[in-house]
Amino acid sequence: MLVSSDHLFSHDTGPSFRADVSESLAKLQAERLAADKILQEMTSLKGCQDADGLRDYLQNAQLKVEVRNHVFSCPDLAHIDQISQDEVKRLTGKLTRAMHLYPRSTTSLKYT
Repeated sequence: MLVSSDHLFSHDTGPSFRADVSESLAKLQAERLAADKILQEMTSLKGCQDADGLRDYLQNAQLKVEVRNHVFSCPDLAHIDQISQDEVKRLTGKLTRAMHLYPRSTTSLKYT
């Protein structure tokens, strides 16, 4: 059974009831502002009103955690990932050294 706000305030509810409602509303508004601020700081979302964006963000974060857990639960995948990262670092270092040793030859290469 739904009760309209008109019905609630039509009877003499007294100042205590009104103060409780006002206090509850102020508390809810403060909590909403705090949640909006956190979402703005931690995500690209503007606040709680973007329910679809919040759902997408949380699903994406959950998927990342699941993938990371899967990679770490499979030693072979974790090992391959580490080898790939090490190889990228090695090749980056090699390119950097080559650019310092042979600055003219790397800038004067022509692609055909």
